[in-house]
Amino acid sequence: MRSTKYFRRALPAALSLAAVLACAPAALAADPQPGNHWLLDETGGDQAADSAAGRTATLHNGPVFGPGRSGNALTFDGIDDFAASDAVDVRTDGSFTVSAWVNLATANFGLSTAVSVDGEHTSRFRLGYIMDDDNNQLGAWSFRAAESDSDRPVVTKAAESVLPAETGTWVFLVGVHDAAAKRLWLYVNGTRVGDGTLNTEWQPAGGVRIGGALAAGAPAEPWPGSVDDVRLYPGVLDKDQISALYRSFPQP
Repeated sequence: MRSTKYFRRALPAALSLAAVLACAPAALAADPQPGNHWLLDETGGDQAADSAAGRTATLHNGPVFGPGRSGNALTFDGIDDFAASDAVDVRTDGSFTVSAWVNLATANFGLSTAVSVDGEHTSRFRLGYIMDDDNNQLGAWSFRAAESDSDRPVVTKAAESVLPAETGTWVFLVGVHDAAAKRLWLYVNGTRVGDGTLNTEWQPAGGVRIGGALAAGAPAEPWPGSVDDVRLYPGVLDKDQISALYRSFPQP
């Protein structure tokens, strides 16, 4: 079971404090609450609730709820499915952290985005997967952010994994933006694996997009697979907090 900080559901009142402390990671008490948290535990319908701030995400073009990493998840066809809210409650023109469990069913060429936040023309950031003809010919996990809200924005340097991305298995991705340091960091299964650069801050006007991104004002980069437990945190989660968050989920 998860604690009320990290876990999906509150612990039964009958459990003693000693039992709670014995089960919880030591770092949990110091960790912040997410500003938005889409559990994606629904069993049907066309909406996904935000347990932190009430920013409901509406499903578009037919993604379906099914078995997830813990509880249920949303599964996307990699063609045009996505879920989106009208806004988010975490500012992304400064430091922020985004996390999600992802399961990539098919390794497609190009970008496949699991989680993003919409601007008017492009996504503020993209957390997901990339395969290209350059440094990622075998595919890699990726966290990147646009320097401007434009149709062809510059990405100064994306944070990408060195080892190839896995398909057909659940992976915990965390993207961190440290505004003071102008850095992006990517964590995979609780371990930092890549770093990037973001020089320019801007605040997007849109909401979360789960299962894709926005490019030149249109839906793009559809996710072929499943996404579970999406969170946005204000500020920087450090490596110990991210490791504790990863370990707070039950082992498969």
